[in-house]
Amino acid sequence: MLELRLGRHEAARAHLTEASELGSRFGNRWLASVARSQLALLAVRTGRLDEARAPLAESVVGAEDTAISTQTVTFCLIVAAEIALARGDVRHAALALGAADGLRHRAGLRAWPLARQGEAELVARVTEKLGSEDFQRAFADGSRFNRREAVALVHDVGRT
Repeated sequence: MLELRLGRHEAARAHLTEASELGSRFGNRWLASVARSQLALLAVRTGRLDEARAPLAESVVGAEDTAISTQTVTFCLIVAAEIALARGDVRHAALALGAADGLRHRAGLRAWPLARQGEAELVARVTEKLGSEDFQRAFADGSRFNRREAVALVHDVGRT
């Protein structure tokens, strides 16, 4: 994640691919899920939107139940917001951001420290594109999503 944040895309791809494979091999769903969501984000950042679909969908496998932590589901939602924004679907981006915020709030969690700045920047970009009032409305709608609805939103963004 640090390599991705620093813009070192090839190093990020290598580390994330290895983490995804290790997570699968050893049954570590958290590691596999986070690595796949970040591989989807990497695809967005490098202009390969079509390549983001598969890892995004794989990142939430089993997330409807509690097999994957709330924090991990929120990582997937933030990536879904990035993908939606990149595709010009700003309302879905705002819904995903709201869903992440709502799930974290109900669980008593905060954004992952390494991701906070990037998430704040994403919120600002989505707000700018959608307008403050429409953003607040969509964000509030998303914040009421339960876990199943949030996972369905991730799948929906991955399919479009």
